[in-house]
Amino acid sequence: SVVGVRGERGFAHGRKRVKQAGERFLLCSDGLFSVVPDQQITEVLSDLSISLDDACRRLVDAANAGGGPDNITAVVLQVDVP
Repeated sequence: SVVGVRGERGFAHGRKRVKQAGERFLLCSDGLFSVVPDQQITEVLSDLSISLDDACRRLVDAANAGGGPDNITAVVLQVDVP
């Protein structure tokens, strides 16, 4: 997982091999990852009972609740086959 791994300029960089169907990934701007704690992101993405749309909305709402200091962009992806 690249959650919590930040390179220069604050961007997350990493390579991850999909290990199982159902894994979720978040592509987002710094307006989200600079405000929402990694633990909260992990909790939302790990809860497979939450739809992809709802997971994305919850994360954007959390960023807005944290002050939304920058543009907030998010896409949540789920892998169906490893």
